[in-house]
Amino acid sequence: MRLVTLGCCGLALLFSTSLAAAPKLPAAGGFGFDWTGSKRPRCAVIPREMVGRFQRCEYTASGGFGLADPVHACRLDKVSEYMVFATKAACARNLKIMQANGP
Repeated sequence: MRLVTLGCCGLALLFSTSLAAAPKLPAAGGFGFDWTGSKRPRCAVIPREMVGRFQRCEYTASGGFGLADPVHACRLDKVSEYMVFATKAACARNLKIMQANGP
């Protein structure tokens, strides 16, 4: 955390660099899997064209759902929701977690 004093009035702001806003969409070239629309999800590169087709994404820094890494959960259509990670290793690790916890 850092303390910043603004101007002559002595106003101070306390902020954390970790609070920087995450991008609403994942970066193209990340790795993800279709968790809801595929019977056999597998990690694959998420191309720029697919990122542009995501209807909405929700970023979770802590991983959420018991996942180990930050994730974007992105709705592609009424059936498919992709879990998108920064690296192939993170994708594979979290796919295993979701499969172990799934029905």
